[in-house]
Amino acid sequence: MTTLAAQMVDTGYLTLDEIKAGASAFTPQPRDPPATAEASRAFVADPKSYALEVGASPRFAPGDVVRCRLAGHSGHTRMPGYVRGRGGVIHAHHCGHILPDASARGEKRAEHLYTVRFAASDLWPEAPGGRDCVLVDLWESYLEPA
Repeated sequence: MTTLAAQMVDTGYLTLDEIKAGASAFTPQPRDPPATAEASRAFVADPKSYALEVGASPRFAPGDVVRCRLAGHSGHTRMPGYVRGRGGVIHAHHCGHILPDASARGEKRAEHLYTVRFAASDLWPEAPGGRDCVLVDLWESYLEPA
């Protein structure tokens, strides 16, 4: 929680005074409500999508053997530490999606998103010889060819 609070202060989402007070100083700005019942139904029924067009072809396809990059970067990342430097196989390609790492910095950037399958025994030595696997959604910049 401390790290999250520090990141939010660093990026300007909250202040130390707000943390101390336990309350936000943010005043929501009123939005115009949908003008018709039909528009209201469409607003509620339309789920938020994080899919975006990517200007490049995907580097990987289902069945490709990949390795997660070992080196991360400072700041927000959705690459779990337990997969860094580990090899896996592309299980599925989900086209372009907003890259959360960039979004946390206020950038709207898309990358190809993949589901990567890892043998549990490759991630955790206490699971030798098992048939279990772990599926993790990972963005293209997290991966390299194995």
